[in-house]
Amino acid sequence: MNIDEKESDSYYVKEKAHNYTRDFYHSLPLTTKTTMKQGAQQKKITKKKIPLGIFLMLFIVQSLIASAGVIYYYYKTGLTKIQDMEKYRKSFSITLADAFAEVAELSHRSGNYSKLKSLFREKIGENIIDEAFFVLKNGTLIVHSNKNIEKNLHGNIANDEFSYNIDMILWPLKKKTREVIFTPYNIIGKIVPFNRQEKDLIKQYVYKDINTLGWLVTRGVYYGKKPLGTVNFLIYNEKIFDFIGEQIEKAKLSLMYSTAGAFVLSLIISLIVLIRYRSIQKKTISLALSEGSDVPVATDKKSDKDLKVIPLHGKVVRGDDVVTIDLDESMSSELASSVSSPETKTGEMSAFSAQKKKTFSFSRRSEEPVLDMGKEVKDAIPVMRKR
Repeated sequence: MNIDEKESDSYYVKEKAHNYTRDFYHSLPLTTKTTMKQGAQQKKITKKKIPLGIFLMLFIVQSLIASAGVIYYYYKTGLTKIQDMEKYRKSFSITLADAFAEVAELSHRSGNYSKLKSLFREKIGENIIDEAFFVLKNGTLIVHSNKNIEKNLHGNIANDEFSYNIDMILWPLKKKTREVIFTPYNIIGKIVPFNRQEKDLIKQYVYKDINTLGWLVTRGVYYGKKPLGTVNFLIYNEKIFDFIGEQIEKAKLSLMYSTAGAFVLSLIISLIVLIRYRSIQKKTISLALSEGSDVPVATDKKSDKDLKVIPLHGKVVRGDDVVTIDLDESMSSELASSVSSPETKTGEMSAFSAQKKKTFSFSRRSEEPVLDMGKEVKDAIPVMRKR
């Protein structure tokens, strides 16, 4: 067998191998699509429920972020407000105590304390202070803002030691100072409107004087350099307590709203994901069904024993990159008879049935397969020559 015949036979073998590979490739998706079609027709499509995992993840994350933001906001604003309230209380208390001391000194000189009484009642009416009084250095009560308390004291502040601490009241005279002194004071009849646990938390993080019911503001009164007595007034911490309680209620309400908002937002996002998933699912199944219906029914393949090997004989023209084969008349008639023979079933296409020209070209590979033409070819697989 010469070289030209070997190359021609090698081309035929490679074409047959290509046809087998192509037929096997097309048989795989056909089985898959047919199975999908039957499964879709026999069983209903399982609808995916709401993605609970996505919903819980979004809800927990958003709730934590919202809660942290709410707590931080009310904590910072509350802390700043309480500090401002304390600064304002100290500022106006100093101014008010100085004014009381000057009026008390003038009233003592004139012997008329009506202006001092009017000033006490005016500031109490403005809800600036809760109680005010003027006491001499021996404890004698000169003026009190409340007439009933003044009668019960019988002219001396020491008659009610539970309500009035004489040592604290006369402390500026003992120190011989004209400065205003602030002293934490336990006001009888007043309570802190928080339980023990709340007071511990507030004391640790918000307001360290939460257990202080009020403040005693005291200033010494002097006639020249001679001490006369002290002017005093009590300030209850009710405003700070009320503000802290309001902040706690607002924070709780904001936490409820933020949690509800996180729930609604998580639910909306989960529904969008669910709708999108179902839309993709429907499109995928519809596409699979449409592709399965368009694929033709596969025909039975011929067994390897029914295949007929036809050797090629022709003139081979060599080129640098292309090999051209010119088939002769006898070869063309033999090839045509093999294609039209009753042994070939409908649906199987021969390697050369689609080509009616006698001359065709194909690219030449660098490897040259070896074929023994003396044996019948069952599995047309080219054998590469070892180098």
